[in-house]
Amino acid sequence: MPGALQFRHQAIDPDPPGAHHDITLVADLNHDGRPDIIIGGKSGDVNLFWYENPSWRRHDIASAPDLEAGGVLLDINGDGRLDIVAGQQWNGRELYWFECPPDPTQPWPRQYATISAYRWARLKYSSSAMRTSSSAFWRTSARGMSSSYSHCPLR
Repeated sequence: MPGALQFRHQAIDPDPPGAHHDITLVADLNHDGRPDIIIGGKSGDVNLFWYENPSWRRHDIASAPDLEAGGVLLDINGDGRLDIVAGQQWNGRELYWFECPPDPTQPWPRQYATISAYRWARLKYSSSAMRTSSSAFWRTSARGMSSSYSHCPLR
């Protein structure tokens, strides 16, 4: 078929740390113009890490118990670097903010996001320069934690 896309399989890490890798995010973490790959899982001494494109060198981010599918990249504190927000699996109650350091190849500080009295957590980032607003919401209940993400232009 003329013009058909062709893909080549490439293993970037035959033995990644941790287990049950449920989080996959793509972003340019080191600002070199290439998309890097972020992976997170439920267990391991280090269970959140990223691969630097194009060498696919692995960099540890942090460890947090029972990370689950999802996660979002946001510049939470307005420093120009993408931070990661991720929560625990369905029966967990923790929501984490991993703050990207000036050198993203170094470990990222892990912080707990606060769950309000109504059991909702909200993290918001607004930038007048970008004229956008992004919000991530996590809700905890007897069945666990759910999340949603919105990103919209401001007028």
